[in-house]
Amino acid sequence: MGGIFTIGYGNREFGVFVALLEQYNIGVVCDVRSTPYSLRYEGFNREPLSRELDRYSIKYLYLGAQLGARPADSQMYVDGRVSYEAMTQSAAFGAGIERLRAGLKAHRIAIMCAEKDPFDCHRAILIGRNLAREGVLVQHIGADAKLAQQEDIEKRLLAKYKLVQRSFFEPPSDKEILAEAYRRRGTELAYDIAAASRAHTPS
Repeated sequence: MGGIFTIGYGNREFGVFVALLEQYNIGVVCDVRSTPYSLRYEGFNREPLSRELDRYSIKYLYLGAQLGARPADSQMYVDGRVSYEAMTQSAAFGAGIERLRAGLKAHRIAIMCAEKDPFDCHRAILIGRNLAREGVLVQHIGADAKLAQQEDIEKRLLAKYKLVQRSFFEPPSDKEILAEAYRRRGTELAYDIAAASRAHTPS
C-alpha cells in the first residue's frame, strides 16, 4: 500500500487512534485542522498529541495554516462562507499540497482531521480530491477502520446527489457531473461565519 492516508480521530480513544496508525505503518501525521485544539478531546490538542505520537516514533506536522478548512485569508470566503474553489487556487493551499507530495518521497503520511468519516471532512472533499487529481493514491482510514480510496468517496458523492455518470459522448461529461457532486458537498461542509456565530450566541 502506497500513496497517502487520511484519518479522523472522532471519538476514538488515543490508544485506538495510534493502533490504526501503526496498523497502516504511518510515520508522519499531518494535522490539517485550522484550529488544532478540542475542548472535548484534549488529548488531541496540538502539543499533547505531538508529544504522545513521538513516544511511538511517529512525527507530527501541523499544516492547518495551509490546508485547514477555515483559512485566515478573507479572500477565501464568498458571502461569509469558505470557497473550496478559491482555496484550491490559493498559493497557501498549493504550498501545503506540495509539502505533502514532497514528504511522500521519504515518509508514510496520514493527513489528520477531526471527523471520523472522511465523507464529512475537507480532508477528502478538498485535499484528497486535489491530491488524487495529481496522481497521488489517496486512502482514507474510515469510521470502520477500513480503507476507502478516493474513488469510493466519489461513488458516495454521486449516490448522495443522485447524479449518474454518463458515457463519454453524452453531455455533460463524467468529469462535469463529478465536479458538481464535489461542489455540492463542499458547499455543505464549508465553514460559514454567520452560522458559526449563531451557534455560539446564547438563546
